[in-house]
Amino acid sequence: MDGNIFFIMGSASRLLKRAGLYDESTEMFERVQSSHDYYAALNIISEYVYTEISNRDPGIIEAEDIRIDSDLTADEKGITAYVETWFDVKRRFGVELNGDDSLDLYVTVKPDTGELKASIVISRQPGDERECIDVTLLPCEKKLITEGMEAIEKEHGTSLKAHYESWMRDYGSKEKEPNKNKEKNSHER
Repeated sequence: MDGNIFFIMGSASRLLKRAGLYDESTEMFERVQSSHDYYAALNIISEYVYTEISNRDPGIIEAEDIRIDSDLTADEKGITAYVETWFDVKRRFGVELNGDDSLDLYVTVKPDTGELKASIVISRQPGDERECIDVTLLPCEKKLITEGMEAIEKEHGTSLKAHYESWMRDYGSKEKEPNKNKEKNSHER
């Protein structure tokens, strides 16, 4: 508005807090503080709220644009969900699909750290070539998907954190033991 990055950051922070996105407000603030560049700071703020440099319609994923498959899987990386996509993937991720090409979105949440990673897998026709691309979700999209995954776990009588801890307790250490035995056996030879 007036070129003062602190004014812009403060306004964005207030908007996020009014929307209940306190963690995102803190995350944005920390990222802007460490950017040390006015234009980089503006771009960071534009990831969280609409600004004059924001894409007018970035195709932000909303609740009606997705369906989270109820079969969540656990591994050492976290809890992974397949997310059915009913949104314009070209507008949101810049991915051009042709004819019979398909796109799948997978999101992995690590409940003990809150870390979230998203990837799209594109199946290209003919030949069914697959391409995997890591994508960055906006904070509001992360929150939407995480809350959806948490709701699925609640239906199963658990939580993301409890599911992950249970998997780690039951399988996490067992997966590492065979590797130790392989190492030991290879040293004995």
